Amino acid sequence: MFPHVVTVFNSYEDDDLKMHNSITILRGVLLDVSKGTNVAKTGLSDADAATLYIPFSVDAVSTTGDKKTYVEPKAFYAAKDQQSLWTLDSGGKSNSTATYFVKGEVSEMMSLAQLQEKYDYAFDVSTVDVRDFGGDMMHWQVGGK
Repeated sequence: MFPHVVTVFNSYEDDDLKMHNSITILRGVLLDVSKGTNVAKTGLSDADAATLYIPFSVDAVSTTGDKKTYVEPKAFYAAKDQQSLWTLDSGGKSNSTATYFVKGEVSEMMSLAQLQEKYDYAFDVSTVDVRDFGGDMMHWQVGGK
């Protein structure tokens, strides 16, 4: 049911305006790329191009294979050490954070533009919906443009 692997990139600026980056590989997700369908349905050319379904039980690891734990965006940015953490952030009010993802396993840090140049399925996170239904149905539904 969740046959795909994606790599999530978190880029953020600290209080000293220094950029930090974090890479998380997620195994056991479903990536549904459907730009044409979404445009036809909504009539909006900027409709999400992809929907990423991530079960709460996803296998999340660093590029070295170390386990990573999901935390909400505010907790992620407030943590002293984000290396064992990952988050999903649609940007919101902050221009100093970015979350994007690409289909497959990527171990080197790249900007979204670099990923889109090199890979077919690279997306900026536009929405994050928490589907906390209980049981096996708990997941995040992430929109990507």
